[in-house]
Amino acid sequence: MLKIFAAVFLLVFAGVVPASVYAAPASGNPEDVQACYNEATWPVTAGPAYAYGGARVREQKRNGFNHDVFAMKALCRQMASTRADKAGLARDCGRYIANMLDVHGEKARAHALRTHDICQAMTGQSIGDAGI
Repeated sequence: MLKIFAAVFLLVFAGVVPASVYAAPASGNPEDVQACYNEATWPVTAGPAYAYGGARVREQKRNGFNHDVFAMKALCRQMASTRADKAGLARDCGRYIANMLDVHGEKARAHALRTHDICQAMTGQSIGDAGI
């Protein structure tokens, strides 16, 4: 890990890779991106196996593939991009929230509200109520 960090450090400061590649995301607020990633893991951390499981079980749940987590993290990366179609991403986020509420029901309502606020902050577009 240290070798990778050192290589990136040397490439950036040697001028090989412009520092703008590593700049903050387009939303202007790295906290929004981190909040988006944190909310993306909600389907994993909300389950009883995670809440009552031991350290090994929690690690397995965090590292296992979950389609909902994968889709939301991909949406977070797209919203953080400078070349993103923000209106299209706002629609995608609304569809994601509506689908999440269909699948998880009432227990996902607080998560849906947080995701809704994050999507609006990152895209700058109105998501609508999305069934919330």
